[in-house]
Amino acid sequence: MKILLVSPTVTLHKFDLSLPIKPTLLGLCYIGGTLKKAGYEVKILDCFSYAVCFEHTDSTFSRYGMSDKEILYKIQQFKPDVVGITSMYTSCFKDAHNIARIVKKIDRDILVVFGGTHTSTLPESVLRDDNVDLAVIGEGEVTICEVLERFRSNRNFSEIEGIAYIANGKIRMEKPRIPIQNLDELPFPARELLGGDLKIINREHSKNKYVMRRPVGFI
Repeated sequence: MKILLVSPTVTLHKFDLSLPIKPTLLGLCYIGGTLKKAGYEVKILDCFSYAVCFEHTDSTFSRYGMSDKEILYKIQQFKPDVVGITSMYTSCFKDAHNIARIVKKIDRDILVVFGGTHTSTLPESVLRDDNVDLAVIGEGEVTICEVLERFRSNRNFSEIEGIAYIANGKIRMEKPRIPIQNLDELPFPARELLGGDLKIINREHSKNKYVMRRPVGFI
């Protein structure tokens, strides 16, 4: 199966002058490394690193990142079976849900999985969007592999720890998954999946006045 991991665009109110710093997508790189080790074909789509600002039609918000047309093209080009979308910040949750809408516009059969801090905090809210199939709560490296194994074999997601999903029209919350005890079991983050994005991210971090010491790495 082909898995696409997506970091969404960022939309801010037009009076918010704090231009967002491009993040190091360490979480997606860890998920990507785990999925590569499990034998899946994985790609990361960073919709924000190539940031172009443009105004929404109501002139209230500014959006940074790829256009919907560009995102649609990238997804169609890769033809994923599963799309994992990170939703880290509640203030930007609409950007993540917009990605889900684009994915389902291409093919309703693509499994859309949400992860990240916002998703873990408000899974029921995330799943009210009928473009989202499943929410991963907490650490996702072990959980996503179990989800994909069930999906590949066309089985339901019952009793997979650390997820919420829709079953028979209702939100079903499974038991929490305990944190990974032995971090050495995880492969190193697949930074190579960032490609040229890593240079862009490093350049942006060099402009960040809050970074006291350089070079800086994230672990």
